[in-house]
Amino acid sequence: MRARLPTLRRLTDIVVLLLGVCLLVVLVGRYVPFTFRTWQVPDTYLSEVFVDASLSGIDFSVAQKTLILVLQSDCVFCQESMPFYRRLLSDRGVTDVQVVAAAPPYDTRIGEYLVSEGVTVDSVVFVESGVLPVSGAPTLLMVDSKGLVTHAWLGLLNAEHESEVMSVAFG
Repeated sequence: MRARLPTLRRLTDIVVLLLGVCLLVVLVGRYVPFTFRTWQVPDTYLSEVFVDASLSGIDFSVAQKTLILVLQSDCVFCQESMPFYRRLLSDRGVTDVQVVAAAPPYDTRIGEYLVSEGVTVDSVVFVESGVLPVSGAPTLLMVDSKGLVTHAWLGLLNAEHESEVMSVAFG
């Protein structure tokens, strides 16, 4: 009986230590801002990526450029990006750029969410996973009138990348 007691004590110490490490990982992941998630599409990748208009429901021929905002209403980084999207779209004026919000089919309240955030887009489309060349939300895609992706930005953008989006989209 006494031989089992140190083994049991050691086992509970290990379990408590593992729980503490898990809690630390969760807290750090929740409260440390991750702004390094910006991704610029390499030139070699751009020449190969098209968005299928028939699958996405987006008519790219109506404008020289289409800016697609890939969002989800319950996405933390999307919520943190809303002030930038408001600035971006309020400054656009009259241009030949179509702005489309794209969301997964289950996110039926995305239109209401954008209105409540003061973000005005030309249309909202619901696309299945894999239709757009994205790996997560938020993602911004600049697409030409033929459906070719010319620029892509992933995640919560820093000031430098926000300026780049404004320049590419409306500059």
